[in-house]
Amino acid sequence: MLSLLFGLALSIAGFIGTFWFDPFWGLVVFSTFTHITPQQLSEEIIVPLRIPFLLSISVLITYITSSKYSNKFSYRPLELYLMLFMAAGMAIGSLYAFDKTAAWEGTSAFFKYIIFFLLFVNIIDSDYKLTWFKNALMLSSAWLVYKCWDLRGTTGDRFENWGGGVVQDANQFAAALILMLPLVLNKALKKGNNWIRIGASLGAFGMIMSIMLTGSRGGFLGLVGCAIAFIIFFKEYRKKALYLFLALMLVALSYSPEYYVERITGVFSSEKVEEDESSQQRLDAWNLAIEVWLKNPIFGCGMRNFAYYMGYHKEDLDWGELGHVAHSLWFETLGEGGLLLFLPLVFLLALFFTRSFNVRKKSIINEDIITYHEIAALEVGMIGFLIAASFVNRLVYEPIYWWSAMALIHQRFLGQNKEKPAEEKNEAQIENIFELPKSMNNPFT
Repeated sequence: MLSLLFGLALSIAGFIGTFWFDPFWGLVVFSTFTHITPQQLSEEIIVPLRIPFLLSISVLITYITSSKYSNKFSYRPLELYLMLFMAAGMAIGSLYAFDKTAAWEGTSAFFKYIIFFLLFVNIIDSDYKLTWFKNALMLSSAWLVYKCWDLRGTTGDRFENWGGGVVQDANQFAAALILMLPLVLNKALKKGNNWIRIGASLGAFGMIMSIMLTGSRGGFLGLVGCAIAFIIFFKEYRKKALYLFLALMLVALSYSPEYYVERITGVFSSEKVEEDESSQQRLDAWNLAIEVWLKNPIFGCGMRNFAYYMGYHKEDLDWGELGHVAHSLWFETLGEGGLLLFLPLVFLLALFFTRSFNVRKKSIINEDIITYHEIAALEVGMIGFLIAASFVNRLVYEPIYWWSAMALIHQRFLGQNKEKPAEEKNEAQIENIFELPKSMNNPFT
């Protein structure tokens, strides 16, 4: 019942905020439904499944008619055109796909991401809005932790987020939490309100514990990569972060089921063991994805069509029966979308890291430690996520593109801010981007 009330309150807040205040609030609430699915909000009374769709339409109409935004859709960054190019590649692949219905469904879902992206980069025009969007992401992560606790022991040896939509699978669930974990850790380590720090620390523990309960080895590797990247980028918090990570992981491991411990230790085992069916299936899928790509190098086999090839060639199923997926963002993209999809995706991710690097560099020069930590948290999350996503299909997962949007918005905000005079920057003291002026509390020392 509480979940139902929470969902209704969230929906009502989205509509009221959109029509009476600013379409931004509808955008924020709509984003939460990526992880807080209507199917999970109540078992007895399902929150109307069309609420996210109606809310998105409300945001679009309100934005177009609002006098608060004079230049509608005027900001069209390179990322937008890359996503349009990806959508065009998906559409071409759909024309030649075996299951055209599934292919067009995947293409239409991605096109919705493009619309949200365009609204996102044009509506979020202040640090205040960007901060609240990140708060919504942290609310989403709290919901995922709650569902892990709520469904504990009911999904078998490993946790499955039943009814979770794009994060229902254990590997998908773990990757989503890894992406958002650095945002919460930044709150936990940042000086400020102690209650917020305590809450964020508890949230980080819950996220790490939830990742471990999934039994996802890809999630574990992503978590390790996330921890290493966090310690590298947040040198100011290096000792605190190291102690916090170790403490949280040790406590989480002590409560983890034996099944999970066996799976993780198997990653590092050097002894000859029986063939791991899950690992072998991934290797077979990756090899087949390359073969499928070589036959259709430009546009692949079509969105959501690889499973037919996997079932027929590797799982002894009849043609037309669905097998397993590619189990990798990279091989999924290459096999189902070919170069028309793979190259712009790589370019999009490279652009994210390039923009983030430039923001970190400029924030160091401007002595803006807050912006430095904010953009670093996005980078760390993406690094951990991409490691985890190497073992699970994640092309059709919208937050990837939100991260790209947030990086370019951070860069735009820095460009709008007036820079300090050169004598105040002490630029001569900056030998490289990993050093700060002596007058500043250096995050790298």
